Amino acid sequence: MITRKYFLFQVSQLEGVYSVQEPHFWTLCSEVYIGTIKLETAMNADTRYILSQTHNIFTQVSCLSHLSL
Repeated sequence: MITRKYFLFQVSQLEGVYSVQEPHFWTLCSEVYIGTIKLETAMNADTRYILSQTHNIFTQVSCLSHLSL
Protein backbone atom coordinates (compact mmCIF):
# COMPACT_ATOMS: atom_id res chain seq x y z
CA MET A 1 0.00 0.00 0.00
CA ILE A 2 1.36 3.42 -0.99
CA THR A 3 1.03 5.99 1.76
CA ARG A 4 1.09 9.78 1.90
CA LYS A 5 4.54 9.49 3.46
CA TYR A 6 5.72 7.88 0.22
CA PHE A 7 4.36 10.81 -1.83
CA LEU A 8 5.94 13.32 0.55
CA PHE A 9 9.25 11.47 0.24
CA GLN A 10 9.04 11.62 -3.56
CA VAL A 11 8.45 15.38 -3.41
CA SER A 12 11.37 15.82 -1.01
CA GLN A 13 13.64 14.16 -3.58
CA LEU A 14 12.86 16.69 -6.34
CA GLU A 15 15.81 18.84 -7.37
CA GLY A 16 15.76 22.13 -5.48
CA VAL A 17 13.46 20.99 -2.66
CA TYR A 18 15.08 21.39 0.77
CA SER A 19 12.13 20.23 2.86
CA VAL A 20 8.45 19.36 2.89
CA GLN A 21 6.62 20.86 5.87
CA GLU A 22 3.18 21.02 7.45
CA PRO A 23 1.38 18.37 5.38
CA HIS A 24 -2.36 18.38 6.00
CA PHE A 25 -4.92 16.22 4.17
CA TRP A 26 -8.64 15.85 4.71
CA THR A 27 -11.87 14.73 3.08
CA LEU A 28 -14.06 17.65 2.04
CA CYS A 29 -16.95 15.42 1.04
CA SER A 30 -17.44 12.05 -0.58
CA GLU A 31 -14.76 11.53 -3.27
CA VAL A 32 -13.24 15.01 -2.75
CA TYR A 33 -9.88 14.98 -0.99
CA ILE A 34 -7.89 18.11 -0.21
CA GLY A 35 -4.24 18.58 0.72
CA THR A 36 -1.81 21.33 1.62
CA ILE A 37 1.94 21.20 2.02
CA LYS A 38 4.64 23.80 2.49
CA LEU A 39 7.81 23.40 0.43
CA GLU A 40 11.14 24.98 1.25
CA THR A 41 13.17 25.35 -1.94
CA ALA A 42 16.53 26.63 -3.08
CA MET A 43 16.63 30.26 -4.22
CA ASN A 44 17.55 29.18 -7.75
CA ALA A 45 15.09 26.26 -7.89
CA ASP A 46 12.81 25.86 -10.89
CA THR A 47 9.57 26.46 -9.00
CA ARG A 48 7.35 25.76 -12.01
CA TYR A 49 8.95 22.33 -12.35
CA ILE A 50 8.61 21.64 -8.62
CA LEU A 51 4.94 22.69 -8.54
CA SER A 52 4.14 20.67 -11.64
CA GLN A 53 5.93 17.53 -10.43
CA THR A 54 4.46 17.80 -6.94
CA HIS A 55 0.96 18.05 -8.37
CA ASN A 56 1.65 15.07 -10.65
CA ILE A 57 3.00 12.96 -7.79
CA PHE A 58 -0.12 13.45 -5.70
CA THR A 59 -2.74 13.19 -8.45
CA GLN A 60 -1.26 10.27 -10.39
CA VAL A 61 -2.01 7.52 -7.92
CA SER A 62 -3.98 9.07 -5.09
CA CYS A 63 -7.55 10.35 -5.14
CA LEU A 64 -6.43 13.85 -4.17
CA SER A 65 -8.68 16.42 -5.85
CA HIS A 66 -7.00 19.66 -4.76
CA LEU A 67 -3.47 20.41 -3.57
CA SER A 68 -2.25 23.78 -2.27
CA LEU A 69 1.46 24.45 -2.11
